[in-house]
Amino acid sequence: MAESAAEGAERAALRRRALVVGSAVAVALLVAGGWWIAATGAMQQAGPPLGASSSSTATATATEAAPSVSAAPSATTGAATPPPAATTAAPPGPDAPIAPELDPVAVDEPAEVADVRVSLADAERVQGVARLPGEISGPAVRLTVRIDNDGGAPLDAEYVVVSAFYGAARTPANELGEPGGAPFSGTIPPGGSAEGVYVFEASDVELADVLVRVETAAGEPAATFRGDLR
Repeated sequence: MAESAAEGAERAALRRRALVVGSAVAVALLVAGGWWIAATGAMQQAGPPLGASSSSTATATATEAAPSVSAAPSATTGAATPPPAATTAAPPGPDAPIAPELDPVAVDEPAEVADVRVSLADAERVQGVARLPGEISGPAVRLTVRIDNDGGAPLDAEYVVVSAFYGAARTPANELGEPGGAPFSGTIPPGGSAEGVYVFEASDVELADVLVRVETAAGEPAATFRGDLR
């Protein structure tokens, strides 16, 4: 019976020690859990870790402070050469020909230009008809110009230019298309001939002194006719 009492006392002591140890462990766990919760809440309120914040701030500052990189201007070997000053040719005087031309012949005579013979085949007084902007209907003269190709090569009649002027001041005559205007076209073969019809505004006074100018080819002087076409 004595041993049983001793054993019982020992078992009771063991139970008390186990309860004490268990209680201590429980208290330690509770304390540790409370500390972790408190630490987590404080970290959430305080924001990101100090190291991360510093790194982000440093990166942003470096980005703002870095100067923009632009291409450096290329070096020049010398000063730019200024463009040449624009020059304006003086306008020709009223008696100055537009291009080189032969001395005038009478309106009823032919003019020789290289291997080409030019003549005024007809001059008619007509009533001009305005068809295009700038044209004015009224008294006009209709000229028929004939070209004979006495040379050995074809003559491109597309480049023939016929113009008229009035008086000593060589006032240019305005050309009309009607009635019956039919400028030169096509090619005049060697030994062949062709006619072109041109209409110019002209009053009776202007027809008293008319100069007709015919350009047959580039680089050749123009044939001219001068006289009274009334």
